[in-house]
Amino acid sequence: MTKENQPLFFVIRKDKWTDHYKYTIMQDKAFTLEEATRKVLAYEEINSDKDHTYHLNKVDSYLEDTKETVILENGANDVTSG
Repeated sequence: MTKENQPLFFVIRKDKWTDHYKYTIMQDKAFTLEEATRKVLAYEEINSDKDHTYHLNKVDSYLEDTKETVILENGANDVTSG
């Protein structure tokens, strides 16, 4: 698999509060699986608090699409190139 075709992942921090959870994307860009795994390991090494955990979340393909898609009222798609 070439580097361009590799799936991308966000590094997510999960904070446990008394009765709920808060999720935060750690950086504003997605990483390859190898890079994201390294970041998770580094974050876990720095912060070993059991109330803060780190996870990988695969970026959905629709977020990677460079075309703008408009969904019309009748459910049909109108794709315009930008």
